[in-house]
Amino acid sequence: MVKSEVQRHFIRHEWFNKEVLFVGGEEGSATDFFIVGTSLGKEALLNALLDSDQYPEWKSQRFRAVEKFHDAEVDELWQQWKQIYKDRFNPNRKDDASRSLMVIGKRC
Repeated sequence: MVKSEVQRHFIRHEWFNKEVLFVGGEEGSATDFFIVGTSLGKEALLNALLDSDQYPEWKSQRFRAVEKFHDAEVDELWQQWKQIYKDRFNPNRKDDASRSLMVIGKRC
């Protein structure tokens, strides 16, 4: 995470805008960029790239990482999975925990 304003300025204006954007193949050919990341703040480079006012030539999409948080029943299943996985007296704990995950997957 870039914590200081000086570092954010360097990353965006000196490194990205002056170096990265000019990386490419043959002279005159376009370069496609595929950027995936987590926005770590409103002043992050990733947020700027998603803003059509700041980078109007970019096509961008924003996807949510979490579409729906689980309910209490699923939370209980995760607690059961954790208990199974941590049971050091069960020699089959990893296999049992894997089967438990399949149940959780069907409920989500």
